Amino acid sequence: MKDRICLFAGTTEGRQLASLLKDGADLTVCVATEYGEVLLDGIDKITVHTGRMDEAQMTLFFSAQRFALVIDATHPYAAEVTANIAAAAKAACVPVMRILRESDRNIPNAVYVRSVSEARDVLLEKDGNILLTTGAKELSAYAGLDMAHVWARVLPLASSLRACEEAGIPASHIIAAQGPFTFEMNLAQLQAIGASWLVTKASGKSGGFEEKIAAAKAAGVTPVIIGAPPQTRGLLLDEAVAQLEAKYALTKRTVFVIGIGPGGTEFLTAKAKNALECCDAVIGAKSVTDALALQKPSYPEYLPQKVCDLLKTHPSIRRAAVVMRGDVGFFSGAKKLLEALDGVDVTVIPGVASPVLFAAQLGVSWDDAALVSLHGRTLNLVRTVMRNKKTFILSGGDHTPARIFETLCEYGLDGLACAVGERLSYPDEKITRGTAASLKDAAYDPLSIVYIENDAPEREIRFGIPDDAFLRGSVPMTKAEVRAVSLAKLAPTRDAVVWDVGAGTGSVAVECALAAYD
Repeated sequence: MKDRICLFAGTTEGRQLASLLKDGADLTVCVATEYGEVLLDGIDKITVHTGRMDEAQMTLFFSAQRFALVIDATHPYAAEVTANIAAAAKAACVPVMRILRESDRNIPNAVYVRSVSEARDVLLEKDGNILLTTGAKELSAYAGLDMAHVWARVLPLASSLRACEEAGIPASHIIAAQGPFTFEMNLAQLQAIGASWLVTKASGKSGGFEEKIAAAKAAGVTPVIIGAPPQTRGLLLDEAVAQLEAKYALTKRTVFVIGIGPGGTEFLTAKAKNALECCDAVIGAKSVTDALALQKPSYPEYLPQKVCDLLKTHPSIRRAAVVMRGDVGFFSGAKKLLEALDGVDVTVIPGVASPVLFAAQLGVSWDDAALVSLHGRTLNLVRTVMRNKKTFILSGGDHTPARIFETLCEYGLDGLACAVGERLSYPDEKITRGTAASLKDAAYDPLSIVYIENDAPEREIRFGIPDDAFLRGSVPMTKAEVRAVSLAKLAPTRDAVVWDVGAGTGSVAVECALAAYD
C-alpha cells in the first residue's frame, strides 16, 4: 500500500513535486484557489483539494486522511500558511517537509528593504517610472505614490484587476500576465514603460528573480528588493527530491536531446516543441537557450561531463531538454553526450541541419553534395572541392568563409561559384553569392555555412600516376607500375599515417596522399 502524502502547492516547486510523486505515493495536492488547480492540469493520479484552510481545519484534515508526510511547497512569503501547516502537522503527529528557495541578497546597486511599506517610503523620495512585480494583494501598501508613474504586473484574475483599481493604478498601467517571465520579457516591459525602478521580492531562482535582476541591469533600472522573511528550517528542492527518491518510486528521469535547427525557433519540429513544453529545465549553450526564450529554468552548459554533473546535482530536473543547434546527427556534440548519458532514458529529437535549409534557399539539391565541417575540425578542403560537384562547409574558428575562399584562390580555383549563408533562420539572415575571388575579401559571421559548386569535378579513379607528371631530373623514382602494385598490396586506410623513407621524388607519398586525401 502506498504512503499517503499531502502536498501544499501553488508554486513551480509544488507542480514539480506533484509530477514526481504521482506514481510512488497516494498524493493529495492542496491549492488555495481554482487558479492553483488549473496549474496542475495534465498531472494525473493525484487528488486535488481546493480551498483555503486555517490551522484547525488543517489539523482535522491531516488526522482524518492519516497522511504519512506533509510537504509545504507554498510561496516563501506565505508565512502564515507555513506556520499553520507546521502547527497542524504537529498536532496531528505528521512529519513536515518544508521546501525553501535560494535568494541572492548581494545584487550590486540594488536597494534592499524589509517590507512593501518600506519600499514605498524609498520610492516616495525618487523620480521616474516604477514597475511593481510584488503581486496584487499588497498594492494598497503603495498608497501615496504618484500612480501616473506606476505600473503593476499582476496575475490575470478579476481579483487582481480590482486590487489595481482600488490602488488607483490606471487601466493602461496594468500588465495582467502569468509567469514565469523570461529575461527578454522583463527587459521588454521595463523598456516599454521607460522604468527607472523595479520592485521585486527576493523570490529565488524558481520565482523568476534572476531573470528580473538581469533585465533590470540590461535596462539600466535600479532594483528595489524586498528581502525574503526569515524562513523556517527546510530543504531546497533538490535536497528534498534526493530524500524522497530514496523512499519513493519517483517519476523516471528522461533527457531529451534536441536539435533545434539552424538557430531560430521557426524550424523547431512539433516533437521538439512538445518536449520543450513538458520539460522541467533547458540545458545548452547560452546563445541557444536565449534564442528559444522559453519560460523555463535554463542552464548554460553544453560539454557532456558538465551536463551530466548538472543532472546529478539537480535531481529535481526529471525531464531535461538538452538543446543543440542544427541536427543532432550532423557534426553535433550529441554523439559524445549520448555516450556520457549511458544508462539514462534518452530521447533523441532531430532538427533541420543548416545545409538542408541552405540548399533549399539556394534552390539546389544536397543528396549529391559533400557535407563537411571546419568547425573545430581539419579537412583537405581543396581536394574535397576538386572531387565533388557540390560542397557544403560549416565554418568556424580560424576557418572563416573568407579564409576558405582565399585557400581556393591560392590553388587556382578562384572562379568557382560560391555562396555564404550567415545567421540562417534569424531575422538578420544574409545570403551572399559570387565567385571565390569576389567573396574572399569580405567579413562574415564566423558560424556561417559555405556552398561551393565545381562544374568539372575530378571523375577518374587513378592507379599509378604517369611518370611524366613528376619533375624528376636525376632524382630516383618508383615507376608507375610498381607504385600501383605496391600500394594495392599495402592497402592503406583513409586515416593511415604513411612514412616514405628515402622518398626520392616522393611519388609513393604523393600517390598515397591523393588516394586517401583526408
